[in-house]
Amino acid sequence: MADFTFNNNLSRIPESHLDWETLSVDPNLESITSDQLDRLWISMGKEACNLKYWTSYCFYILQNSFGKTKFAALSTRQMIHTKISNEMDTLVNMYYPSDIYEILVDGKEHRITGMFYSNQDIQKAHIDHSVHKKKCITRLDQQYILKYFERIAIYFDYLDAIIDKLVGYIDDRSVHSANTKKQCVKRIRSAMKTITGKYEKIKPHIENIAILEEDTY
Repeated sequence: MADFTFNNNLSRIPESHLDWETLSVDPNLESITSDQLDRLWISMGKEACNLKYWTSYCFYILQNSFGKTKFAALSTRQMIHTKISNEMDTLVNMYYPSDIYEILVDGKEHRITGMFYSNQDIQKAHIDHSVHKKKCITRLDQQYILKYFERIAIYFDYLDAIIDKLVGYIDDRSVHSANTKKQCVKRIRSAMKTITGKYEKIKPHIENIAILEEDTY
């Protein structure tokens, strides 16, 4: 019998870092302070990093049962996640002066260059080898994957809602700054559209995926 406490990936889902009330940030980014912007950048980066790892864990769970091909789109989506991180990294480095390498928030130092690359706090998912190559997954893992789709949709909604106003707080430090910001936003929205379109096709397969019932493992 499996150890459901250990195997339960739902317990490994990271908390959301995009709560307007917790951040004390107006969703419209009106009258926002520099301290609030610091927290917003950190939170956006942490959520982006968690989601990038989370998509890999979802793919590994499915690969364990179905092989690499059937849900390969989840693996390739990680590359598009990286594109979003790259563009957000460009923007956050434009926001802070070039001589600022770290910011101090709540007594903790945060590297500017690491906000969208190494800022995750997600736990590694457990891969249940009792379903290896059985063309099914556990109910808990199905819920874990569907929760990922839910969270990334929320992240994209947040990002789409604030990105134009967020870049408005970035000073134009060179003659190319305005165009760079415009192109970053364009590429971010393009990547989000691509990921969303792919996930809309994958999600029904996860909702109707074969489930290994608890009394069989």
